[in-house]
Amino acid sequence: MKNSLLLFLFLFSLPHARDCFAQNLVPNASFEDTVACPNNYNEMNYATGWDTYRFSPDYFNTCNANVVGVPSNDFGFQYPRTGNAYAGFASFDNTLFYRENFGIQLTQSLTIGQQYFVSFFVSM
Repeated sequence: MKNSLLLFLFLFSLPHARDCFAQNLVPNASFEDTVACPNNYNEMNYATGWDTYRFSPDYFNTCNANVVGVPSNDFGFQYPRTGNAYAGFASFDNTLFYRENFGIQLTQSLTIGQQYFVSFFVSM
């Protein structure tokens, strides 16, 4: 009976095992580490490790009280989900075919065939 229960618990846990080993492969995921305080648009590279790949995404931080400040700035009013900073970008503009992209080098290479889950928070 003990062995049957142990086997059942082991087999039941297998499909959920991947949920127990989550890790964040994105360094500086909340944009907290800075090279310098942003003071204008298109300064995504002021967040340590982050860089611009297309057009001009913006870096917002509480250290600035004006153009790219937090929570109030030229684009509106938004508190960060965590910490003191966030990134802003135009995902698509149908009129101008305009998109802004930014990214960072992951802490590990991705493995072919491995399943990965991505989550992030977005505000208009």
